[in-house]
Amino acid sequence: MKLFFSEKDNMLTVKVIGELDHHNASQIREETDFKITNDNIKNVIFDFTNLSFMDSSGVGVIIGRYKLLSSLSGRLYIVSPSKSLNRILELSGIMKIIKIFDTVAEAEKEIEGSVFCEQA
Repeated sequence: MKLFFSEKDNMLTVKVIGELDHHNASQIREETDFKITNDNIKNVIFDFTNLSFMDSSGVGVIIGRYKLLSSLSGRLYIVSPSKSLNRILELSGIMKIIKIFDTVAEAEKEIEGSVFCEQA
């Protein structure tokens, strides 16, 4: 698994390439949490465009970051899950609580729109 991080304002995009399983779940958890807490991040976008596999450890990573961001009045978004990953997200109930987008740009637009609305 490879991770790429990019920050813009209070948004963090985490691009995950490869597999998200029990072997590397702690790495993504620790690195993402570090950035959230140290860089005053309120919104995280998980870009799963190049994620080829995810097991229940990945579900735990998503739910854990969702809870952390919720406690900070922030939000988590998922971008471009594959068909098989969509099924996992649906069965786990994640799709009921986390918005899914086709592109990072769409998720960023949603975040920017909700920030604008909150400030108005």
